[in-house]
Amino acid sequence: MKKVNFRNEGERMLGNRIRAFRLERGLNLGQLAAASGLSASYLSTIERGLKKPSIPVLKNIADALHVSSALLVLDEDETFTGEKLRFLREGRGPSLEELAEISELPAALVEKFEAGESRPDFEQLEQLAEALNFTVSYFLESGFAR
Repeated sequence: MKKVNFRNEGERMLGNRIRAFRLERGLNLGQLAAASGLSASYLSTIERGLKKPSIPVLKNIADALHVSSALLVLDEDETFTGEKLRFLREGRGPSLEELAEISELPAALVEKFEAGESRPDFEQLEQLAEALNFTVSYFLESGFAR
């Protein structure tokens, strides 16, 4: 099994955020590449956390996605909170067990996410967002509006 070494966790999270915003906007890599003036292969390496974009490149990507550069680089602790997940779940109506079933995640894991004891990876975040009929970017944006 080939082991992928990320340069650091922050680069992987940056790539996940870029991918989330790209997919949410219905863009493929080629379309984002054209809009940002970058190659699709370079964007792919950024999304996979293998390359760290320079500040001007990050600004081009953010502009093409119509988000602020700051939104892409915020620390994960500042963006995803279990409180956001719990607030959204309670507002949408499903119980914790129902959300777990709909998202195909173990209820104990969803409970840990809500309690802030664990953070979901990108795929789990996609499952939760889809189950709640919401966007992944909600969990990636800073701030919390009640």
